[in-house]
Amino acid sequence: MKKSRYIIVLLMAAFVATVAFPGQTIAKGSVIDNLIGGNKKSNNKKKNDKKKDKKKNKKTNKKKSNDNKSNKTASGISKNPVTAYSGKIGSTPVWFFLQKNKNQVIGYYFYSQWAKPLALEGTMKKEGQSFWLNEYDGTTLLSGMEINFGSSEDSFTGNYAGNGPSIKAEHIITINDATIINSESNMKKLMGEHLLSLQWISWDDYGNLTVFSIGDKHFILGQQHNYNGDSLFVVGNIQEINKNSFTIDGVVFTKVKHLAGGKQCVRDGKFTFTASGSREYWRLQQMYNKCSDVTDYVDIYFARPNWRHYELKSYIIEWVLKNKEVFYD
Repeated sequence: MKKSRYIIVLLMAAFVATVAFPGQTIAKGSVIDNLIGGNKKSNNKKKNDKKKDKKKNKKTNKKKSNDNKSNKTASGISKNPVTAYSGKIGSTPVWFFLQKNKNQVIGYYFYSQWAKPLALEGTMKKEGQSFWLNEYDGTTLLSGMEINFGSSEDSFTGNYAGNGPSIKAEHIITINDATIINSESNMKKLMGEHLLSLQWISWDDYGNLTVFSIGDKHFILGQQHNYNGDSLFVVGNIQEINKNSFTIDGVVFTKVKHLAGGKQCVRDGKFTFTASGSREYWRLQQMYNKCSDVTDYVDIYFARPNWRHYELKSYIIEWVLKNKEVFYD
């Protein structure tokens, strides 16, 4: 499995947490295990890499004139990498997914008090200069932010609404691999907002999930919770979309009061959601809950929600990010 396939903010942050908490057991071959392994190169590998780099540099010099053409598909969709950042606007945790296409910057961001990713779009000026990113909910212009990458893309700073709360974000991971689309019809059905449910929480009071794309890469983000503190959180990089199913590399987080002593259960790796027969929802196929020896029915419905202010429970994200004990309201 390639590093670029790993889910953005949460998994990389979980990797950081395992360094901070070395006592944590990491399953061999798991997403986080592979991510850690991918960062450890042997000396021999480094020598081989240097030789390969020299050959690549010679080829690159000959192909510079074709670089811009190769970064877009026939339909005009950018194939450039998507970079994920984690940070804060003021004191509020935020997560960015940004893609650069020459001097254009597009992407999405979301924060803990609003579960729906908001679109960003702007034009960069000269390197080191601040520039403006417009913020959209669908096609509605909400506000914007002024940011500055400085001389590096490892982080950026800025201010929300120009003179509002300060922004500071750091690079987490770069996603290079495109989503494989084997079914255009299912891809169109999947894009946008959906209802989401875990049977232990409710089949009546649904959660919400959004599928969004940046260039040729697709992402999924959803959550459901109730007033008892029961929670479901799903986030991932969509790897493949087929006729009746799709596969993500990501995280499924559950916490149910009467299961596993009410403790959190975090599963990471590859997950497949399938719409079987005449069912109008995609159901998670990896149903076994390792934490409580039960079957979880995690369903993403074809039906679209009527959006209101849905809070994304920040304690879920913070647990995955920091591996700390969670205290519920």
